[in-house]
Amino acid sequence: MIALALLAALTGAPDGLRLEGGVFGALPASLETGQVLGPSLTALWTRDILSLGLRARLGTVDEDATNHEVHHTELRFAALAGLRQRIGRGELGLDLSAGAVIVREDRLIHLAARYPNPERTEGWRTGPQIALDASVRLFVIEGWGLAIEGGPSLAFMPDVALRVGWSGGISVVYAPGDG
Repeated sequence: MIALALLAALTGAPDGLRLEGGVFGALPASLETGQVLGPSLTALWTRDILSLGLRARLGTVDEDATNHEVHHTELRFAALAGLRQRIGRGELGLDLSAGAVIVREDRLIHLAARYPNPERTEGWRTGPQIALDASVRLFVIEGWGLAIEGGPSLAFMPDVALRVGWSGGISVVYAPGDG
């Protein structure tokens, strides 16, 4: 029923396109420590209070301990559906996103004197993810603005199980047609 309501609301010419580019931070999908940081790109199509969109994020984190090093890279793709409320020159939003996270880890285990030959392992993992993000956008001048968003996220990775975390970001927003 919600999908039909979204489809009905988004038929015809959209009220607006939002293009967002910025940086994000999140807990890693499979690494126990650290914070994934990197660029984020989002495209949203809005009509009235409803919106649909796509998001791509690429983040990395490194862990360096006395006996190992890990380089962790995540590529996150998601489709978004949400609600928007314009308030003056601002906009409040709530987005539910679902997609996939692709993780590449490169591990180097070096135990110095006990194990003179370091062991390197590389691996790929893919799993589903969902997130619920609240957002605030402030349009400063002729369709340009800033956005801050964040909220809880879930990712399921093979051999890691369910990871509960958070993600958030700050972006520059371009909204052609908003003046």
